Amino acid sequence: MANQVTSGMAVASFVLGILSIFVGWIPFVGQIPSVLAIVFGFVGLNNLKKSENMSGRTLALWGIWLGAFWLALGIILIIIGAGWYVIQNITRVGI
Repeated sequence: MANQVTSGMAVASFVLGILSIFVGWIPFVGQIPSVLAIVFGFVGLNNLKKSENMSGRTLALWGIWLGAFWLALGIILIIIGAGWYVIQNITRVGI
């Protein structure tokens, strides 16, 4: 068995997925690392399919899942925040 090298894209995906835990709840800005985690995760998985001496499938998958979860949560929070803002302004205007 040859020495296996961990895919850099898989590691980047995992690190960005972890970063999403801390900033994923911030509207708009927090979604950037989540999207990058998903993209880098899929690129890493594609690289792993092409190379026999690379590892990191688990890291790439965790990066994709963490990124997707925090992206979805961030979008939900943006929608809730926008709805709350609209409701607050409607009640002030008296419509």
